[in-house]
Amino acid sequence: MEIMAQILAFCTQARRKTRIMYGNNLSHEQLKAYLMLLTSQGLLAHNSDKYETTLRGQRFLEAFAQLHDVLDSSSRGAFEEVLSESYTEVKIVRMEQNSMFKDAGITSRTSRKLKNERARESLK
Repeated sequence: MEIMAQILAFCTQARRKTRIMYGNNLSHEQLKAYLMLLTSQGLLAHNSDKYETTLRGQRFLEAFAQLHDVLDSSSRGAFEEVLSESYTEVKIVRMEQNSMFKDAGITSRTSRKLKNERARESLK
């Protein structure tokens, strides 16, 4: 939800896809998924080649800010610790997968192609 809030805050002025992607440090695949989600929920409007936060998106940002404020620093720290552990586990799994690819003689280019195909399938 934090990335969604970042995108909505960034798009209070109409922005193009590329600007949103670089401004929020997202890959193109991540950007497409978030834009699809935010526009389908009516939080972001797509006009010609630009995206802009809607009134509903602004209300989401306000609610998100209130929720963020409700969490005190100690619970926020515990939450961030859980996220950090999850991120570490994901990195370990990716390292193991890369090792398996190398053992199987699959190049990084083939590996990326397989990952992209899986990502496309998960979006369907």
